[in-house]
Amino acid sequence: MKSTEIYLQSITNVDYTHFLDKYRGKCAALHSHSSYFVNLYVRGKVVNDMVVDYKIIKQVVKSAIDLIDHKILIGTDVGFKVVGDATHISYVAENGYHFFNIPSCEVYVMKSGRPTLENICKELGEVVLKNLPENVDGVGFEMREGINNGAIVWIYREETGETYLK
Repeated sequence: MKSTEIYLQSITNVDYTHFLDKYRGKCAALHSHSSYFVNLYVRGKVVNDMVVDYKIIKQVVKSAIDLIDHKILIGTDVGFKVVGDATHISYVAENGYHFFNIPSCEVYVMKSGRPTLENICKELGEVVLKNLPENVDGVGFEMREGINNGAIVWIYREETGETYLK
């Protein structure tokens, strides 16, 4: 049976803080992004007249977003150490040495590299796809900040995913 694609707009929004270590430019400094809109493309086989119930999609996406919402995102290659309930983070940027302590519950460590928008979409898209019914064979996870800034990453069950910048 042929797959069908659907597009769901403005499922939720997300706010997070991050920095890009080993990067030359403004994004090396600790900064925040506010009100990224999250959209989802879903590809799969139609079962009982729909690919997947919108209620399920909203729950799964919200659960994935809760992993990073209002948290500081760091890559695994950044110097960090968990001590008790705190995470000690340190890195060097053009403007100097950065060191801070933050409650561990406010930190999310990326599994797929540095916290670039592409990697964030990839990681959250993988979480979403893993938690959707098996008839869903792919998702396009999109985060948009304003009209011109955003990324979509497509993740398929049989592949690792491809990145499309918009």
